[in-house]
Amino acid sequence: METGLLVQYTVIALAVVLSAAYVARRQFPAAVRRLRVALAVPMVREGQPRWLQRLGRTIAPPSNGAAGSCGGCNGCGPTV
Repeated sequence: METGLLVQYTVIALAVVLSAAYVARRQFPAAVRRLRVALAVPMVREGQPRWLQRLGRTIAPPSNGAAGSCGGCNGCGPTV
């Protein structure tokens, strides 16, 4: 395979993955949050390497306590 064609396929694949991630975050925020939690929990367990725990904390969604009463999507209702 030519190098140019490989680069082209790589760029297209990256664009498709990023587009799918954007749509998933916009259309299915609860499912994306559950997925992030499911990926992060095994990484942050005691006994895992430090770099893996750091990666797990990065992947983990922010806690609900940080949202507070900002009018976000934590079910507290609209702020008018």
